[in-house]
Amino acid sequence: MEYFKSVTGTDLIHVPYKNSAQGYTDTITGEIQAFFFNLPGPLPHVRAGRLRALAVTSAKRAPQVPELPTIMESGIPNFEVTVWQGYVVPKATPQPIVANIHAAMMKALALPELNKRFFDNGVIAAPVTPAEFTKFVQNETAKWKKVVTISGAKPE
Repeated sequence: MEYFKSVTGTDLIHVPYKNSAQGYTDTITGEIQAFFFNLPGPLPHVRAGRLRALAVTSAKRAPQVPELPTIMESGIPNFEVTVWQGYVVPKATPQPIVANIHAAMMKALALPELNKRFFDNGVIAAPVTPAEFTKFVQNETAKWKKVVTISGAKPE
């Protein structure tokens, strides 16, 4: 939400929640007007007509809900927010071990049954090399550092 505010200049009040379930409830009941969710959580509410999905924050449409435009398609250029996960090892891990772990992960990520489970949970695997992941994390860190600075958030 803070990133959306910073990119669009929209005046919104960010209401942080300890869990998404309370956010769903408060959006459904009209306690709050909008909420940014991870894809799997709101889909049952969207499909049941309790929530109205407006757009996805990824660069491409989500195959689980191809009818939803991206925020970029909706008119906000360069807006992309994704929830991502990766795996890391200690920095001193020898390169052959890193290569073996990476190869095992790539093999697992190629399994159709794993990809179906991911898909059913709103996830699309995006395997990359360790170097690509390092660069991605550096870019994400810089992006979100800027958002935190603009928002004025302070560590508690």
